[in-house]
Amino acid sequence: MRCDLAVVGAGPAGSLAARTAAAAGLEVLLVERRRQVGRPVQCAEYVPRALTRWVELPSAAVARATAELKTVLPDGEEELTRAPGFVLRREVFDRMLAEAAVAAGARLITGTRAWFGGGELRLEGGEAVEARVILGADGPTSTVGRHLGSRNRGFVAAWQERRELSREFTEPQIHFRPAFPGGYAWVFPKEGNRANIGVALEGNPRRALAEFLQTLPRGLVKRGRPLAAGGGLVPVGGMLPVVQRENLLLAGDAAGLTHPVSGAGILSAVVSGTLAGRQVARALQAGDLALLAEYPALLERELGGSLRRAQTKRQEMLAGWSREGKAFRELVRRTWLAFPGYHEGG
Repeated sequence: MRCDLAVVGAGPAGSLAARTAAAAGLEVLLVERRRQVGRPVQCAEYVPRALTRWVELPSAAVARATAELKTVLPDGEEELTRAPGFVLRREVFDRMLAEAAVAAGARLITGTRAWFGGGELRLEGGEAVEARVILGADGPTSTVGRHLGSRNRGFVAAWQERRELSREFTEPQIHFRPAFPGGYAWVFPKEGNRANIGVALEGNPRRALAEFLQTLPRGLVKRGRPLAAGGGLVPVGGMLPVVQRENLLLAGDAAGLTHPVSGAGILSAVVSGTLAGRQVARALQAGDLALLAEYPALLERELGGSLRRAQTKRQEMLAGWSREGKAFRELVRRTWLAFPGYHEGG
């Protein structure tokens, strides 16, 4: 099988890269290991409004628009921060991006794993893919990243359940507890009285979530099985030193672009996928693969500064996590991006 660009992974990064390159006239193959793009959802689904500067967000993909973010500290202190954004219907968002890639001319293959054998990209069953450029947008443990020798090392583990609540929530909530090392819990409102409730931390997220649910106001979470559940690894080590070599590129989680403090990755996936698609199109249209070497600088310009600050704050956060009482509260206020202290200093 031959193509100009082979994209491994049909999440936001991969689908936007595929759509951008296909719209420029390239022959694009988009490979997704899941049978259905966007399912199962393994994401808290909250995104900032800045996302709409990079991609159209149809109303069908939005569960709720939000204006503020509530941060809850261990002693019960609460602080509201202006943070306009959206809680997505992630399965709809991902599916619509993949459909847009196909409409632009990309070929989508689902339910198929891609791997490297004998130095070639191969599909499940052994068929070789002859691609002029290969983009890895295949998540934290990227197949393309392994082949490139560029792998994420630092992770937190996340687990989330979608639950029915006894009343409607209007703002996303973040909860910090010493029992959630290197992470936090969240309650993100979906449609009606439904919400995503989850925990990400350096530890066992399922156990931590069970404990967190017990601390919420009695009767808030309706009894019964969750409507949905899922989780996985979230890379928090920062942008990988190598995101491009020769004809191989990485985007999204595969490139370590998840925010090291918040764990947010959708915006950076959208940004990196768009930039990768543009640069691949430019390089192949010019007949000069050397132009791919400009891709890391494009990522650096758009994301580098914020990711470096977040990595510094994460290191400070981990170093002081054993603090208690007022000292822990002050630590959170210096290292959580909703507070002014996060933005102070170099």
